[in-house]
Amino acid sequence: MSTALRVRQSVDDLPTRFADPDCETERRELISLGEGILAQVPKSWPRFQKWLQAIHGISDDACRSFSPEASLVTLSAVLRRLWMQVAHDSTDPHTRSPEREAKAKTPSGSEAAHGREGDLQQRLLEQRCFTYAPAPDGWSSDHLLFSGAQSGMTAILHWAIQHGFWHQHDSAEALIAGGTFETQALFDLFSRDGLRWRHAKTLDANNLASVPASLLVIEPVFFDEGVNVFDMKAFHDSWVRMDPSEPALIVLDTTLAGPLFSIDEFLAPLAGARAPTVIQIRSGLQLDQAGFELADCAIVSVFSDASSEFSARDVTNALRNIRAIIGAGLTLDEVAELEAPWFLDRTYFRRYSHAVFANNAALADALKARRGLLFERILHPRYALSEAPWAQAPFCTFHLHDGIVEHYRFVERVIAYEAERRGLMFDRGGGFGFRGHRYDAVVNDRGSPFLRVAMGARPGYSAVGVVHLMRDLATFENIGQLATRYKGLV
Repeated sequence: MSTALRVRQSVDDLPTRFADPDCETERRELISLGEGILAQVPKSWPRFQKWLQAIHGISDDACRSFSPEASLVTLSAVLRRLWMQVAHDSTDPHTRSPEREAKAKTPSGSEAAHGREGDLQQRLLEQRCFTYAPAPDGWSSDHLLFSGAQSGMTAILHWAIQHGFWHQHDSAEALIAGGTFETQALFDLFSRDGLRWRHAKTLDANNLASVPASLLVIEPVFFDEGVNVFDMKAFHDSWVRMDPSEPALIVLDTTLAGPLFSIDEFLAPLAGARAPTVIQIRSGLQLDQAGFELADCAIVSVFSDASSEFSARDVTNALRNIRAIIGAGLTLDEVAELEAPWFLDRTYFRRYSHAVFANNAALADALKARRGLLFERILHPRYALSEAPWAQAPFCTFHLHDGIVEHYRFVERVIAYEAERRGLMFDRGGGFGFRGHRYDAVVNDRGSPFLRVAMGARPGYSAVGVVHLMRDLATFENIGQLATRYKGLV
């Protein structure tokens, strides 16, 4: 049992401080996270003493000039800052090019193999991945971390080109079933000297057979305005009919699906004489860090069958070398920050992700009947492929009728006004998977703008209030009617 889970059991007998059960749940969750740190780094007790006194003592009676939820938001921010201080206490004494005799240590006291920072190996964290993402029966796996999802994908593409998975033959094209515009921009950057790629909404017999691709990139849930969903059954049915003459590399970007996409189910039909090499990559910034965003990183897991052309260990060794060459590894500070006990904790990751997905599904369900008025479309993956367990997302997308960027900026101002008027903890900002709730207008040059509402893991007043706010906005017939109602914000 992990440290975080053992500590969680110890908070079950705490006295109740808040009448609101959602606030009380969040208070106990923060206590569990804080005491998990102390269990791992006992020497940090003096730094956390005041925080522990505050969160154990906070109550409805103490919240006179602010709401219980606001107090928990503050205590959450303080917990993050305290952990960052503990992490940096262990790394600040070391220069980026340390003396040969210097022994860098992480907050828990473990020694980090530390030469030049560009050569720093993240083996201590990577060892957690073997219990966090175990290999399915019949497959072997290995794991490594990168400084971010784009740097991880960059290294994978370098390796794919080097080993002939993406090459210059007339008919050779990489195939992307996904919508992340940064990934598409990265492929554009690599698309020179005859390298080509194409986009697909799904991977079925037509897409896979028309122009064979030995490099496939799959997002189980598309990171785009349409939040399309990967049809695994259609892919498996088509895979058995593909030309087996060339080995294949499949890259799975499971950032949005989190723990819901079953790697066991995906790999099982692919084993055998022409098993592909499969690399799973996911941003570890959002759903893996309890909503605290301690450090950007990507979690990369390589899976190989006995008949795969490359073993998982050989691939990760090559990727580590590329990581050092392109400077895509974690810094010593980031390694220390990510030693937080909840990072790469399989059970906590699943529980936290479930809370985020549940809040966003509730928002989507509440707004489902309001589509067609102010918002032409309100999208969530569960409406694209409801039978798929991974058809969830940490946000919903809202699309205005013929909306231009200025219209979306106006809607942002209306939301900000209403959130303050209603006393909601609802912040304008990018990203998703936080403890709290956010919204922002997403604008890029690869598609139409849209509004993203990213519900966080925290239950309670604001979670319910955001649903009511968005439901109220959706009752307006058009942007003109909204502008008349909020003419002071135009």
